[in-house]
Amino acid sequence: MPDNSETMEPFAEIDLDKISVKLINYVRKELDSESVDYLEPLTRLTGGYETYICRFQLSGLDEDLSRPLILRVFAEHSDFYQPIKESVVQNALAEQGYPVPAVYGTCTDKTILGNAFIIMDYFDGETLLDSNTPIDKVSAILGNLHARMHKIDPEPIITKFTEGGWNSRSLTLERRLEWLLEQANSNFPWLSDAAQWLFDNRPNDPERLSVCHCDFHPLNILFKDGKVQAVLDWGSFMIGDPAMDLAWTDFLINIPLKILFPDLDSDQVREIYLDAYRRTRPLDEANAAYYGAIRRVQALLEGAQGQAVWRQPEAVKLLLASIYDVTGIKIEIPS
Repeated sequence: MPDNSETMEPFAEIDLDKISVKLINYVRKELDSESVDYLEPLTRLTGGYETYICRFQLSGLDEDLSRPLILRVFAEHSDFYQPIKESVVQNALAEQGYPVPAVYGTCTDKTILGNAFIIMDYFDGETLLDSNTPIDKVSAILGNLHARMHKIDPEPIITKFTEGGWNSRSLTLERRLEWLLEQANSNFPWLSDAAQWLFDNRPNDPERLSVCHCDFHPLNILFKDGKVQAVLDWGSFMIGDPAMDLAWTDFLINIPLKILFPDLDSDQVREIYLDAYRRTRPLDEANAAYYGAIRRVQALLEGAQGQAVWRQPEAVKLLLASIYDVTGIKIEIPS
């Protein structure tokens, strides 16, 4: 697969000490209070290709802002709407009782910290796969939690996005497919035929759309003391066909999770996950193969951009074969 080293380490040169000073100055200015300070300093937790994530805690504020918080700094290549999208969907879902971190601040001014960022709730816990929870329970939790998400009315999110003056079309599959085609034609022409096929063969939307996480898997669910604490990483979310979201989770269970955790019985996980989903919400898998092909083409694109999991030979082989099965297009990746 061709290399693109410029995108492999988007946060390689970030200076945590400088970020810390700039952040507290920003918070003091926004809250008009010079007495605000760190109770706990910025500490990097995780992150990767899309975001740089730190924990911190402030003093001298009300209850919400005095709790441990997360700073989520976006990569330079992130879309302008990305922090806005995440803030709107997380707050809308939090208001409806879904377990997500509430967002307290959103800044798209890159002069503050170098890139856009959000400030949101911190939740303690481990990922669902790291919590020593039996795999059958992990799968059942995944299915129930996903079905609960898809039952939530997406209209308040669309309304808030529109009222903010932002283009709600950016939340749609149609726009995602346009973006995929633009990326292929401009930078990765070996993906153009597959991207065009996906664009031309998009099925009609169902009568009722849902909030779709689009990266929903056990590693994005925090778990503690037998309870789900939060669903994380809403950067890929869309308003669309819930069958798409299910197909993308199915894909994540069958390829990357299986590679990362070789002993994982992905067939068992899938069966229990879908059964748990059906107990909460009806399931229509008519277009599952098409939606799965979208995620597989996108994975090849992400691999070409530098994401390591999609560059592994085993993963690439599986991606190419399954894309061919659905589209009839044989992708030739340049060396």
